[in-house]
Amino acid sequence: MKTGYTDEELDKLHRCLYDILRETVRVCNEINVKFFMVGGSMIGCHFWDAIVPIDDDVDVGMPRSDYERFLKEAPSRLRDGYILQWFGNTPETPFYFAKVRKTGTLFVEETTRNLDMPQGIYVDIFPFDHIPDDIKKQRRQRKLANTINSCFVSKSVWTYKYCGKCEIAVPNKHGFLNCLFDRVVNMFVPKRTLYCLLKRVQTRYNDKETVYCSNVMTDMDQVRVEYVNDLQPAKFGDIDVFLPKNYEEYLHHHYPNLRKHLPKEEAEKYSHRPVKLSFGDEAHASEA
Repeated sequence: MKTGYTDEELDKLHRCLYDILRETVRVCNEINVKFFMVGGSMIGCHFWDAIVPIDDDVDVGMPRSDYERFLKEAPSRLRDGYILQWFGNTPETPFYFAKVRKTGTLFVEETTRNLDMPQGIYVDIFPFDHIPDDIKKQRRQRKLANTINSCFVSKSVWTYKYCGKCEIAVPNKHGFLNCLFDRVVNMFVPKRTLYCLLKRVQTRYNDKETVYCSNVMTDMDQVRVEYVNDLQPAKFGDIDVFLPKNYEEYLHHHYPNLRKHLPKEEAEKYSHRPVKLSFGDEAHASEA
């Protein structure tokens, strides 16, 4: 399986990602939804005012209330050629978050290659929720959320060594008892119930005054609530986007060894090269 891209592929992929983000931003501005760049996309804003040169995705965060409104209103406002995909309109998806995809393209990843759902090139949209100030409570919330999410994902694709046929080349780490737990839960609990339970855990502290909000599934994606309430304009290619105030705090927490130039072996970690890639032009379709 190929692990990288040709220069031509990466250039075409970046152009598609900018197209999708441009349309996403247009809709956000139209319906007055708050959004900000996160993860590697924030690094891109910081160093290049653009996509990180070796990156192959774009990540956007939204406060939960804005995220839920985006899910509700964006589908009818996206122009032809773009779709919003989330569990509510695509029950086959293994993702708890949303994606804006470009139709007529393909970005088929190993974990989703057997799923019957649109799999075009995409921009990820993540909900951000309040997390408790107490570290132990944060850990309990995150652990419970990830336990439920593991069962949720397993409803669509089995990625583990035990208790079923693994559908990816290298199984994700998951002990036998955890695999057995997922199987038992999946036998009795509908996927929609798991989604609702996960959302309940993620939003548990949204009615509390807390210092940080976060993508609850990870211990890295945390940003001060006051900074999200004071977004600053930034450039991402030719697109006007936003970053939380004092976003460098987020970057240093998420990437403690952050630097502009990465060694080759570290840069490879950014690659999510799919098993099938197409830009809507058969001449440039490729399969790993």
